[in-house]
Amino acid sequence: MRFKQLLDGAAVMGVMVDTLSRITYCNEHFLHRTGWSLEELRGRFWHQVFACPPIEDLSNMPAAWHCETDIRLRSGERRIMRWSSILLTDSSSGAVVAAASIGEDITERKKLERALTEYGARERGNLERELHDGLSQELAGIALLARSLATSAGRDNLAIAQDLARLSSIASDAIESCRRIARGFSPLSEMQGGLIHALRQLTVRPQDWCGPALDFAVSQTAPLVLTADATNHVYRLAQDWLTSLLRHARSKAIMISLNIRRSRVTLEILDDGIGPPVTSESAADYGLQVAQHRARLLDAQLNIEPRPACGTRLLLNFTQPI
Repeated sequence: MRFKQLLDGAAVMGVMVDTLSRITYCNEHFLHRTGWSLEELRGRFWHQVFACPPIEDLSNMPAAWHCETDIRLRSGERRIMRWSSILLTDSSSGAVVAAASIGEDITERKKLERALTEYGARERGNLERELHDGLSQELAGIALLARSLATSAGRDNLAIAQDLARLSSIASDAIESCRRIARGFSPLSEMQGGLIHALRQLTVRPQDWCGPALDFAVSQTAPLVLTADATNHVYRLAQDWLTSLLRHARSKAIMISLNIRRSRVTLEILDDGIGPPVTSESAADYGLQVAQHRARLLDAQLNIEPRPACGTRLLLNFTQPI
């Protein structure tokens, strides 16, 4: 009753369901935003009206939780909602009798996040092309000219020959550095070969590498048809997690696997170290929060758990369009 009184005149979306997920109460703001009337909704199952996943068994839910779901309005339009929910219990027996939720429409925020992500990807692609097709080509010209001048100076026994040869070598090293930077800005472009190639490149290390053994495997029985936005989130999640492991896990071996099926894609990262300090307020913990955020944007299941012997297993499981 107090929850109803609190929300009756509030400018937030409030709803209550019983233990069977039947709607028992909606405030005026909720009804106004969704286009329904309380008479049409009361007693009906939440997931049947709003075409969203059913609320789980309330007896297995925590006392308070947060989630994001799509809901279908009376007009048929779909909106993205972020819910903050609590369990309501009987004052005498303590038994769960209902769940109460306050909702926020975050559809426009999600669109803005997606637009910013796409804009960032486009800008990184533009910078990659400028580095690859512009600066790299100019450095290549300098390297060739310096090599040619060094050859001519050597034939004439000029003292400057060694300096010109060194200049050519420096320019060649700068070209490789420029290309590495370009790959980092836009590793998923068609120029670089897409997600599979980009993930494989994460495990390629220089000959003098003294860190853990890195390996990549792919199992594919269907085309990979993710959007550019989703592809970028998968790659960046893997890149950030690998960086965290290299900094903190003290692993001897790290394995990245990509499994592509007709409707499901699974990314798995295994290590045999102590695992990143995901329970601390460190940079690695921030990396975990970013991974969770990317998983939410992908509408993916993200599980991070200790392995039986040692190390950590990250599993990202999500649907790709059919």
